[in-house]
Amino acid sequence: MQGILDKLVEELTELAEARREKQDDPHVREELGDVFFALVNLSRALGIDAETAVREANEKFYRRFSFMEQHTIEDGKTLSDLSLDQLEALWQLAKTHEVPPKEEARS
Repeated sequence: MQGILDKLVEELTELAEARREKQDDPHVREELGDVFFALVNLSRALGIDAETAVREANEKFYRRFSFMEQHTIEDGKTLSDLSLDQLEALWQLAKTHEVPPKEEARS
């Protein structure tokens, strides 16, 4: 497991270097792909289906973002009216209203 985590750190470092060096988009995209690959290897080592994890993360993001939009509409504003600090505060509020997902029934 430690080897996989080390590889992930290595790939993240290479991505950061590519961005810092202002490399062309194909190089940055390549390094980002390497990070994704390392994450998939980590998910396999953990016994977690990567596609399911990404789908659940997308659903969580959608719920939180929808909460933010609704909260902002109720205040008579739009998200574009808010500063980054206000958006972050609203994101944190959305997290506190998150209902934890129910674990699948174990057989």
